Amino acid sequence: MNNGSILKNRNMRKFNFLLQVLTLILLLLTGNHTTMMAQDSTAIGEEKIKARISLDYFNINNSEQQLIVTVKTKVEDRFVNTPGITVHLYKDLVAKENLLANPVTRIDGRATFALPNASDTVRMHTFIAIIENDSVVDDAEKEITISKAWMELTTEEQDSVKTIKVFVGVPDAEGKLQPVPGVPVFIFIKRLFGELPINKDAETTDEEGFVSLEIPADIPGDINGDYNIIGRVSDHELFGNLESSKNVSWGIPLALNASTQLHDLWLSSANTSEAILIITLVLLFCIFGVVIYIFRQLVNISRLG
Repeated sequence: MNNGSILKNRNMRKFNFLLQVLTLILLLLTGNHTTMMAQDSTAIGEEKIKARISLDYFNINNSEQQLIVTVKTKVEDRFVNTPGITVHLYKDLVAKENLLANPVTRIDGRATFALPNASDTVRMHTFIAIIENDSVVDDAEKEITISKAWMELTTEEQDSVKTIKVFVGVPDAEGKLQPVPGVPVFIFIKRLFGELPINKDAETTDEEGFVSLEIPADIPGDINGDYNIIGRVSDHELFGNLESSKNVSWGIPLALNASTQLHDLWLSSANTSEAILIITLVLLFCIFGVVIYIFRQLVNISRLG
């Protein structure tokens, strides 16, 4: 055997040895990684995330009743709204025949269920929200008891004084409305991006179940002077959330100034101020000039090597 063959065999043995060592290292690393993943999966499967439920009842204009469920889970010592969780809603008792729905929380962690208009004479109901047998979160439960209530907003105008009245009552055994005193009511005006509070502190209903409040005359409305008034009871221990609203024509009509609109920047450039147009063009030329100068310098540097 010549020297070339001997060197070739030695190189082959070294290559095979290195290949075996690398294969062993890869197997060890892969095995450890797989074991760690399996251990993590087992740990995740054994330990579920702690969950918390809130349940709210809404009665809007005495014609629309809703249950809104909010699910939060504990992440790094704080609770955050969690989507994709199935919640079981029951009425009065946790039983198959009393199941209302199985809504799934949206991206904001909430699920909404519209209650059917009840024709029964029961004046009080209990609603129960339950999370159970979920693969991710622990079991949780929330229960609220709601009494039927009626809320109505009316308006009147005398001698240019605009007043609203809000009535809150509950049906008795015969179905007749009885006034409820001492209920806190907030009044709002619906605006484009929110609600304008009229009363800083809540007004409470009197012995006859009414709240009266004078509305300022300088509130702007739409082009016809219309706006929406909202009366609201929030998080009441017996009635939950009540809301009644009404459109009125008590506002100052929105006046559109055509001469001002001609110079609005979002309209045609022909209506733009000449000074602003010249300044903008000068700035654009300066910016493009700097860009062209830098590009030419880079070309010269590349040519110089």
